[in-house]
Parts: sequence; structure tokens; C-alpha cells
Amino acid sequence: MIIPSDKEYKQTKLILRGESKINPDFEGLARWIDNKYGVNPLNIIYDTVDNGKLPRIEIIFEFDKERRKFELSSYVYDEKKQTAIASQFKNELIDKGYVAKGFSLNKSKYQADNLIVIFSAFEPISMIETDSLIPQSEIDKLKTEINSPDLWEISRSTGGPTFFLYTDKQVVELEKTDFKQRWHKLYFDLLKKYDEFDYFNFDKFSISLDSKENFDKNFQGNWFFYYR
Repeated sequence: MIIPSDKEYKQTKLILRGESKINPDFEGLARWIDNKYGVNPLNIIYDTVDNGKLPRIEIIFEFDKERRKFELSSYVYDEKKQTAIASQFKNELIDKGYVAKGFSLNKSKYQADNLIVIFSAFEPISMIETDSLIPQSEIDKLKTEINSPDLWEISRSTGGPTFFLYTDKQVVELEKTDFKQRWHKLYFDLLKKYDEFDYFNFDKFSISLDSKENFDKNFQGNWFFYYR
């Protein structure tokens, strides 16, 4: 689950809205994770990778700070916790009769041997989706409202909005004024209209400044090169 179009994200959003529930087969595992690690998964997704050879479960939390409890460092997960969760998953399946003790049945509902355990969080992807929901017409309207001859473009990406001025010098000069703060407030107010789960906080939200001069000189005026 890494982008808003992923089916895992869409399914988890329905759970958060109260329109769906976690798969009943995984409710026990979710409770076990909550009891052992103090964080309650929103959702647990089972699938297979490597052409169906390897089973995998994705533990989805609401907040990224909850996902990070299973890290040793940035996106390097604690193997001991992964192993413990995999073992509990298998035990739960054995108790339900989905997996025979000691080995996985080829025709069983789930596989449990060599299980891959991964973690993700709903909040960061929801924030990306929220920004993408702002119609371009409203971005254009915001540019008109700002009414600055120095402003070339407002560009959006997964890292947040970037306000492009025409020259590097204009960027430096703008940083000395309160215009950046004003633009920050205007964009934030627009963003909050689409913030379904109230994840955006004014003090933690930011906009970036860059220039068309830099865009043209160092990225050949190409958005793909700029954002890759």
C-alpha cells in the first residue's frame, strides 16, 4: 500500500469510515498485536507474491508513528517482531483449522510457511490523496488570488506543493518577507476542505519554494526529471 489507488488503501478507508470491517479471520491477530505491542492495526491484508509461492500479510496502522514501532531504522523492520507476528498468524490459522499443524496445506484457505510480514500506515497516503483531490481549477484560482507577478507555477507532488517563482533571486528575496507564510496559509485553507480524516496540521504543514530558472537549467524543464 503506497498510493491512493491501491486496493488495500481503498479497503482500509472504508474500515476507517465505518463502512466495512477487518477480515474476521484476522481479528484475533489484530488483538494480539494490540496487546503485545500497544498498537491496534486498522486492517490486515493477506496475499501472495512470487507467483503465489510466498504468502504475505500487510499490517496496516492508521498513523505512521505506529508503523515505526516495528522499525529498527528507516523502513528496516525488526525481524524479531516480524517472526513473532508470523508465528502468531500460523497459530491462529491452526486454531481455526485453516492450516494443518506442522505444514501448510496446498489447498488451505491461507498459506503460513515462509510468511512475509510487512507494515504500512494509512495516514501518509491519505494526505497524498487529500492534496490530489484539490481541483486544478482551484489551484488556478489560488494563483489569481495571490496575484503575484513573481509567481510562475504551483506544482503538486507527494512531497507537498512547490511554489515556483521565475528566478533564484526572487526565491531568496521572498524568503525575507512574510509572503511565504501568507501563501502557506492560503494553500492550507484550501487543503483542509478536502481533509476527510483531519490529518493536516497547520504547524506541521509546509510549502516549498523553487524557481523556473532552476527547473529549466537543472531539469531541462521536465517534470519527470524534477520529481524522480
